[in-house]
Amino acid sequence: MAYYPSTPKPNMPFKETINKPALRKSYDGGYEQSRPKYTRSTKTFELNYKALNETDADTLSSFFETYQGDSFLFVHPATSVEYTVRFKNDSLAFDYVGPALKSTTITLEEV
Repeated sequence: MAYYPSTPKPNMPFKETINKPALRKSYDGGYEQSRPKYTRSTKTFELNYKALNETDADTLSSFFETYQGDSFLFVHPATSVEYTVRFKNDSLAFDYVGPALKSTTITLEEV
């Protein structure tokens, strides 16, 4: 299984979200019953890249084009824990922030 590129490094801070959906049912008496929808939680990672040069932007673009729709390994930049993830979005957008510099945000979701 492929690894998400270790370079370029995402800018800190980046966002890590724990997802644990619940099913909720409301009743006429005004009370509600709930239970977990799944037996395990998953995580979402939002990685920000603020000033990528052309080489680093090409690295991320190539990886996205090759592995979009597939799962791959992501090493958490702060804890070094490995997660099996996939891209959450079907597109990758870059903003031009200066001469030959780009920025982007990539969201990965645990599978």
